[in-house]
Amino acid sequence: MLCSVYFLAAATPGPSQLFILEQLVLRSKRDARWGALGVSLGTMIWVFFVIAGLGQLLSAWPEARRFTALLSIALLFFFVVRNLREILGDRSEAKSTPQTGASGSATKNSSFVQGLLVNLLNPNSVVFFMTLFAPLIATGISRLELGLSVAGVALISLLWYQLIAESWRLSGFYEFLQKHSLQLRLIVSLFYLYWAARLVLGLVESF
Repeated sequence: MLCSVYFLAAATPGPSQLFILEQLVLRSKRDARWGALGVSLGTMIWVFFVIAGLGQLLSAWPEARRFTALLSIALLFFFVVRNLREILGDRSEAKSTPQTGASGSATKNSSFVQGLLVNLLNPNSVVFFMTLFAPLIATGISRLELGLSVAGVALISLLWYQLIAESWRLSGFYEFLQKHSLQLRLIVSLFYLYWAARLVLGLVESF
């Protein structure tokens, strides 16, 4: 049941999925895979964070959640600015990035770290995983059952986000992304702005 709920949440469009697709369009297939690994690692950090009991501490300390939300907003705006720079005609970086992403370690590390931050700096993650795991911990389930639940979440996260990164294998899908990259950048940027606006509203309501 827990794994089913997590899968539905992971399948819901959000910054993580958009980031992976953005890497696929703007950089390379390899960068999308590394970005997906970063997102999955961020998921597991949040899971262990909640199970260790630190999630309750973060929930009881509003200033920490606000700080995390501010970092997430800054990251989303960074992605928007980067996309707008590409849209406005800075093609030199756009042309060179796929080549370095396919062979250089700097770009893949950048994609991995950015994917990690996209997930790790999302303040909604700790709330979601607290809601997901708190009932299990409260009912006093065995360590085996808790371990299996964590393993299930880890497996779903790894497979699902890698599946998004491998979506280019679908017939004509990658070519479609490349052909309509300009429009997709605009759409992705609008989603980032929407998500940032939601975080801003949440911060305003918390004061």
